[in-house]
Amino acid sequence: MSVDKFAYNIDDILDGIKSKDSNTRTESAKILGSQDDSRAIDALIKALKDRTVQVRLAAASSLRHFKNIQVAKALVKALEDENEKVAEAAIDSLVELGQLSIQAIEP
Repeated sequence: MSVDKFAYNIDDILDGIKSKDSNTRTESAKILGSQDDSRAIDALIKALKDRTVQVRLAAASSLRHFKNIQVAKALVKALEDENEKVAEAAIDSLVELGQLSIQAIEP
């Protein structure tokens, strides 16, 4: 199933990622990965610190779609997540980001 980036109101999805319901936050994180909006980046980076593993996992996976150094640096930090699957998703996303990943770990 393909997520159509025009099928969602970005403001509604940004509200959803702040929801008290973890399922709503998780689905919002998944959808934000398909949105061409810089606000999605900030929301997903914040979601990497969510208390719920599934939200962090969705955020780490969704961030692969945003090719910028801020994202790469956040994903490098996510490598230290207490949950192995979140760290693995961060690795997968960093691989997708390619050269930006190297720049994120250089001093």
